[in-house]
Amino acid sequence: MSSIAASTITFWTRARVRSCWRSPTHSSARHSGCRRVEGDLSALRAWLAAHPSTREEVVTWQDGDAQMRPDGTRETVMPWPVYTATIADYWTALDAAGWGGVDTRDYMAVTQAWRAANGGEAIDAGQLGRMDRTTLFNTLRSYNRAERFCDGAWAALFGDGRLHAGARAVLALPGPAPDR
Repeated sequence: MSSIAASTITFWTRARVRSCWRSPTHSSARHSGCRRVEGDLSALRAWLAAHPSTREEVVTWQDGDAQMRPDGTRETVMPWPVYTATIADYWTALDAAGWGGVDTRDYMAVTQAWRAANGGEAIDAGQLGRMDRTTLFNTLRSYNRAERFCDGAWAALFGDGRLHAGARAVLALPGPAPDR
């Protein structure tokens, strides 16, 4: 089974978003990113079929350690997650469907506004299916960015069912992802 470090997935996803501005669907009047056409949902359906349970182990941890630098000072390397292909395949399928990536929009403001309007509770798997298109889009973006501190956030999102619920919610909505 192949594995990939979280930072590599995040970099790859951001690089895909940065490079898509050259595509024919780019709207030069919009500077917040690319305008997406309806993507291919087959990879997302296949991902759900291949991973019906949240009981799968999707992360291993590389040990951190203290190292001595050449100048004599100590450097501490924190443990970091290495994800299985299950997680990489999720972000790839979401991107192929037109729902992936991170852009310059303030996605956290949209998600926080939804939380405020719905009692202020943290977003759980059951709430993803009740979100409107823009809020779901921005919530999934916040999940993509969640692993930036290498603390195992994607494993937690997989384990509590939010990645699965996000995929099901995307498949249930008609039409393409919102414009970026």
